[in-house]
Amino acid sequence: MTPPSARCRYGYLDAALAVVWKEGGIATSGPGGDTLERRVAGDLGGVVFPVHRLDRETAGWVAVARNRAAATACGKAFEAGNVRKVYAILIHNECGLSGEIDVSVDSKHTHTVYERQAVGKLPGGGRAAAVLAQPVTGRTHQLRIHFGAIGHGIVGDSRYADPGGEAWYRGHGLFLAAVGLKVPHPEGGRDVQCVAGLPKKFRRLRWWDACAAEARTLHLLNSPLP
Repeated sequence: MTPPSARCRYGYLDAALAVVWKEGGIATSGPGGDTLERRVAGDLGGVVFPVHRLDRETAGWVAVARNRAAATACGKAFEAGNVRKVYAILIHNECGLSGEIDVSVDSKHTHTVYERQAVGKLPGGGRAAAVLAQPVTGRTHQLRIHFGAIGHGIVGDSRYADPGGEAWYRGHGLFLAAVGLKVPHPEGGRDVQCVAGLPKKFRRLRWWDACAAEARTLHLLNSPLP
């Protein structure tokens, strides 16, 4: 069920809910300019309600309610921790095979789990690790703050980069993408699940297996958190 003139990529679409891929570089919503919310509203011909946000620089799936009742139901699912998200991330320097990060954000407890997928060299020098991360809590800039705090700033992030880390891989944007999303349908009865392959700029790093990353993302969405 894709609008014939769609400007957006839909992973799921019905009368109550859309799950839409947001490109890096546009805001999820806001008072002016080009936003994901405006694009979806233009496609679907009515007011829509993004029920969570991704940073402007971050690409990935966003759940968008198509009416107020659906927005309320989705909001309650997020508040209850019933939504699962998986992010593909490229971080500076080699990390362990898996880990958990507990770093306060705005004086509030936050928690992230991650696992390493591959290690390789960045064009121009410096080593990096490919990870899939799951934010157990959901605070603004949580993943960017968390990985910067443990000395593995996200590649392309000038705001939270580790001051002692390698030089940034410049000119390619932030290497952070919400490639997996699983959310209860606002009208009940089932979960809506969307998985995307690695964005093109990730695939340029040939040492990260895109097929394996997509399969692992699907597995993580449907497995208990460690």
